[in-house]
Amino acid sequence: MNPELISLPFYVSQVLYRVYGLLRLESGRLVIEYQTVENIVGMVRGPLRSVSIPLREIASVDLNKASFGGRQLDLRLLYLHSLRKFPGVYDGVCQLRIRRNNVLLAQEFVNRLELLLSEEALRQLENPRLNYAESQIPYQQLPESKIEHLQKVWEGIKGLLK
Repeated sequence: MNPELISLPFYVSQVLYRVYGLLRLESGRLVIEYQTVENIVGMVRGPLRSVSIPLREIASVDLNKASFGGRQLDLRLLYLHSLRKFPGVYDGVCQLRIRRNNVLLAQEFVNRLELLLSEEALRQLENPRLNYAESQIPYQQLPESKIEHLQKVWEGIKGLLK
């Protein structure tokens, strides 16, 4: 079976809303498509969103038992910016709930993802210099810190005062 053909449904429960979505493996990345739904009536739906995570940014993936026979997929990332738009991510860990009827599919998905992560680690071991440069986050993608922002503003003010 081709990894691109596996699509794993999940949900995340919060107090005021629920997130429903699909996990999918594509070439060199994990794609998460999701939609938020208001929890009280269930009628208000947010827009469909998609997050793409390169495999080299995934630290680990675990499938643990959850209540009522379901599972919880714990996705640990190396960088916080990877899932900055996904609701319910804490400390770089995304906890996705899997329903009981999708447990076998979840196990297959985790096995394939672990295999792809192992292949990625082997590629990095074969050519560490090249992959080290590729794995660095480009400076433009990092959010600007408040101090850097204030320094730029101050430089602008000093330029106006001259």
